[in-house]
Amino acid sequence: MNSGLQPWTSDGFDLSLEYYGKKWGVASVGAFQKDIKNFFGGTRERATSQLLELLNVPEDYPGQYDTYDVITTVNVAGNVRIRGIELSYQNSLAPLSRWFKNVSAFANATFLDLEGSKDSDFSGYWPKILNWGLSYVSPRLLVQLNWNVKPANPLQPRGNDPTVPIIWSSGRAVVSAALEYRFAKHFSVYFTADNLTDEPRVIYRYGSLTPDYAKNSSISAFGTDMTLGIKATF
Repeated sequence: MNSGLQPWTSDGFDLSLEYYGKKWGVASVGAFQKDIKNFFGGTRERATSQLLELLNVPEDYPGQYDTYDVITTVNVAGNVRIRGIELSYQNSLAPLSRWFKNVSAFANATFLDLEGSKDSDFSGYWPKILNWGLSYVSPRLLVQLNWNVKPANPLQPRGNDPTVPIIWSSGRAVVSAALEYRFAKHFSVYFTADNLTDEPRVIYRYGSLTPDYAKNSSISAFGTDMTLGIKATF
């Protein structure tokens, strides 16, 4: 806990250009920039007896937690700048065949450039995010199938201590689906499923001398999240 942690503030701008065409669908490109003050970051320190005493953490014996690290969220010095580009495209597949008259496809991508001190915590910011999918829309039925792809991403700062390991999260490709059927004027039944392929999340933790077989720190299997319900619209 850091009782002196301040909220971050930012100044930003964005610019976008969109094109609407009868044959070529909808395409857009955008760029944005944020300059953030008091951005959050993390520090890692060895849990020495002196540090634990300052934090009022008791030890059963001296050096009990010498192999542990203390991670603290802090406000990093200086400004953090986040620049990004967003690309998006959506179009009907009806011109391909009469069988596709209610089918459309979409794709979008986001690319980020992150600038900040080495202690800045960018773990929630993915340098590249790709999405694409298909949808079928009729007066009674809606079906969607989406793919979301994120590359590997650092989770924790390394700091100035070369003995502190690097921690990475693996990339993930998550497939989700949604279905909605209107069986009455004001009522419909819907079903959603996220992570259909049960894509796991792998955490890698390693140092300069860690062999490849030991870099895998943990594997989290989330399963498929499903929701079934009835919706009323008036």
